[in-house]
Amino acid sequence: MANLDCLLIIDACDLCAADLEAWNVFLGRFRREWELAGDGLAILFLGPTGFAVKGFTQIDWAGRTKRIDVMIWAEFHVPSGRSVLFQDLAVNLAVELCGWRLDLVADLVTQREEDILAPQGWLRRNADLGINFEGNYGTRVFHCPVHLHSLGETKEIALRTWRAQLSTLFPWIEEHRLRIIDRYRKLLRIDDHLRKLQVNEVENIELGALRHQLRSHLPRSELEHIEVLAMMRNDLAHRKPIEPQHFRRALDISNTLR
Repeated sequence: MANLDCLLIIDACDLCAADLEAWNVFLGRFRREWELAGDGLAILFLGPTGFAVKGFTQIDWAGRTKRIDVMIWAEFHVPSGRSVLFQDLAVNLAVELCGWRLDLVADLVTQREEDILAPQGWLRRNADLGINFEGNYGTRVFHCPVHLHSLGETKEIALRTWRAQLSTLFPWIEEHRLRIIDRYRKLLRIDDHLRKLQVNEVENIELGALRHQLRSHLPRSELEHIEVLAMMRNDLAHRKPIEPQHFRRALDISNTLR
C-alpha cells in the first residue's frame, strides 16, 4: 500500500549527464504510474540548472526566500539562554549577513558573542562552505557571505553587519540616552550652542553634549558610559559597524547602573 505521507527528496545537482538522463527516464515512468494509481509517494527532485523532465512541475526557488522566512528560521535556532539583546542581535545579523543561506543562518545564531559582534572570524572558520552563486533575496541580488569574504569584499560584509547592528543597537543606545536625561534632568540646560543646533528641549540633547554638561557632576565610570555610547552611535550614524570593545564596555557599565 502506498504511503501518502512520504516525500522522497533526491539531490542530483552534482550528477553527470549520463546519470541525469537515466533519472529522466525513471521520472517519466514514475509519473505515468503515479497518474494511473491516482496517489502515492511524492518526489522532490533537485537537479542542476536547466534540467527538466517533461510533464513535471518545475519550481524555481530564486527570489522565493524572503526576510520574514529567514527571520523565523533564525529565531527557531537561536539559543534561548542568552540575553534578549544578544538574541535580537544574532537574529538580525543572520538575516542581514547570510540571507538565503539558511544553513549558515542556523549556525551563526549559535556562535559565541564575539562572533555575533564581529562575524569575520566565523566567516574565516567556514571558508570551505562558500558558494559562488548569485541568488535573489527578496527584491535584490544577494551573494553568499562566505564567498564574499573569500574574495575580500569587506565593504559588503561591513555593510550587512552595520544594517543588523543599526536595527538592534540604535534603539538600545537611545534607551540609555533617555535614561541618562531622566536621571540628571535637573543638571541639564539648553544653551546657545544647542539652540543653534535647533535643540530646544532637554529630551533632544545628544550624548556628546550630555557628557560635556555632566562632566563635573558624574563619576568616571558613568562619564565613560556616555562616551562609549556616543562612539557607538557615531559609528552607526556613519554606516560603520561598532567597535566590539565599546559595546562590551557600555554593557558592563550599564549593568552596574541598574
